[in-house]
Amino acid sequence: MAVVFLDPEPSTGDGFDVAAQYQMVPSGGHRRMGLWVQADETEDVIIYPADPNKIGLWGLYTIDGRPAVTRGAGYQVARNSAIRFFMRGRDPGPTALIVETVSGKPRSFLLVSVKTQRALTYQLYVLSDAVRKPNIVESGGEMKTIMADVARLFIEQANVKLTQVGDIANAAALLDLNARDPLKRRIFLDDPTIFSAIASAALAAPHAIADLYIFRTWDIVIESKPDLVGLATGNCCFVENFPPGNRATSLYAHEIGHNLGLFHDNDAQHIMFPNIGGLSFSMHDIETMNFGYPIGAI
Repeated sequence: MAVVFLDPEPSTGDGFDVAAQYQMVPSGGHRRMGLWVQADETEDVIIYPADPNKIGLWGLYTIDGRPAVTRGAGYQVARNSAIRFFMRGRDPGPTALIVETVSGKPRSFLLVSVKTQRALTYQLYVLSDAVRKPNIVESGGEMKTIMADVARLFIEQANVKLTQVGDIANAAALLDLNARDPLKRRIFLDDPTIFSAIASAALAAPHAIADLYIFRTWDIVIESKPDLVGLATGNCCFVENFPPGNRATSLYAHEIGHNLGLFHDNDAQHIMFPNIGGLSFSMHDIETMNFGYPIGAI
């Protein structure tokens, strides 16, 4: 590929899908971007926004090669050179950055989606039962730490704002949720009796009305899959009691992603990988969860 878009700071994870050549830009916000014109390109190129009403370019900096220059609403970049710049989101909607040679031949494009913010609330529960009684302060504190990292992923990558409402709630079920398991380890969440007990405990606990309800639990299973670590159903998600860290952040984000209509994908770098994956959403994930589908509707 003679021309390629790159994130100049890939560790930030701010809504760029390098495989799809796609970038989410918040309406009224900005995102960084880089462009590499490789040595096999035969001409200098011009990069410009397809619709300047949706995105504007600023902050041009030449990383390597001959200095780039402003040209109209975009930049002229020499072959065998690399630049970085910022995109400012204006009117919401899909658009693109176009790359052409100076003689007008198409070379590449970057899909850009300018997104307004989608705001959602969540209530946190620490699940307990007649046998297991976790420390609510300690467990709740770990959940809040994890969710702070999760919320950062959603706002930076998809412009979806997650806000906690209410205090940490103790969902104390009156029966032994492991009673069905002879080894007293696993909670069968597809057992109607167990699920009803959890729902009753959640309703009995002081809580706030929220878009999402997140339960911290232990050793969850369903009949068809005994190796679960998380489960999403409707507007509820259940996550095992992992300590804060990338593993827990990816797990929580994965289950919330299911609540927002996301399916599994096969890239281990993505949050929606079937097992615990990475910390980035794909273009499809971002477009789906910020499109406005009702929670649990897909």
